[in-house]
Amino acid sequence: MSQEAEYDKLVGLIYEAALEPERWQAVLLEFSDWFDAAGTTLWVHDFGSRGVHAEDGAESFRFVRFDSDYLASYADHYTLTNVWVENERLLQEGVAVTSSMLFDDNLLLRTEYFGDWLRPQNLFYAIGGIVARNGELAVKLSALRSKHKGPYSYDDLAWYARLLPHLKRACELNQRLAGERLASENRQTVNGTAQAVSGLCILGLSANGRLIYLNQRGESWLREGHCLTLHHGGLHALDADKDAVLQAALRNAVSSRKPQHLNLGAGNGYAHCCLTAIPAPSLGNPLLHDQQVALIVLIAAGPQHRVATVRQLMELFGLTAAEARVARALAQGEDVDTYANAEGLKKSTVRSHLKAAMEKTGTNSQRDLLRLVLSVPAVRDR
Repeated sequence: MSQEAEYDKLVGLIYEAALEPERWQAVLLEFSDWFDAAGTTLWVHDFGSRGVHAEDGAESFRFVRFDSDYLASYADHYTLTNVWVENERLLQEGVAVTSSMLFDDNLLLRTEYFGDWLRPQNLFYAIGGIVARNGELAVKLSALRSKHKGPYSYDDLAWYARLLPHLKRACELNQRLAGERLASENRQTVNGTAQAVSGLCILGLSANGRLIYLNQRGESWLREGHCLTLHHGGLHALDADKDAVLQAALRNAVSSRKPQHLNLGAGNGYAHCCLTAIPAPSLGNPLLHDQQVALIVLIAAGPQHRVATVRQLMELFGLTAAEARVARALAQGEDVDTYANAEGLKKSTVRSHLKAAMEKTGTNSQRDLLRLVLSVPAVRDR
């Protein structure tokens, strides 16, 4: 399996853990293997007290390949001697770091932290970072290995940095690790872009079909089992026959670069589960580009006979209000002349808006733009 395929697999596991927190063990095992670590742990660090934060009765750590007694001793005492957390300037949310960046390796040998906690476990080097932070509390994920394995490299840092946005999103979704709200104040945005898109469930898939992004509605949809589920990080229909249709549609959307629309039928109280798969690079909206999403899947419940709203088109494709109104009007059967006259606009202005809408949606003709607009499952916010 190639590195990119392994990466996709790990990201898929991260989003499975976002929906089912008990799956963090699988994430940590894969993470540990990826970074050739002796052990990996996920916990909440309190910068105020320099201690390990946990609510009453909750787990202090999620971990693999660590001795639980050593982790207990870390929480009880050695967190206060950990020289790697003293360099708070470098410990910033979303930034990957190595232990060698945080504290000189030669000086580490003289510390209590090394002598009494790291050395007995044959540990020396670490890679990690703050996944999410709110005030003094920070979710941290670290992988440690022995000295003979050698220090972590810049390539290791680059891979870890790519994982951090997905890890943060997963922690924001299940937030059970600390029992605290570790999302930002404005949880409705990612990189400044609206997640809700006016009531649509949004899932982002890699080229291999693994889930690597979901908005809040999409997360709720998968949790509640509405026609769809995750299996090994991939998106699947609950019904086997419909899953074959879904997988074919996802493949066709990637290969043909054209939207695929299908109705998966009834499920969990809904008469219809309507789904549209759109190649992500065709979208003008920067919503998913930073996370290297290849395919965006839009989901809505109920038969969809309406045309998407202006607001939906603006939020999904990054259109201006004028561009969205033109695209929607043409999708409803109007032509350029009729629309221009009705709105009191010059035909050249309308054509300019139409051209801009096609550029932002990655469509090459008016026909393709209208097909795309009509394929969006329109819903109304309740």
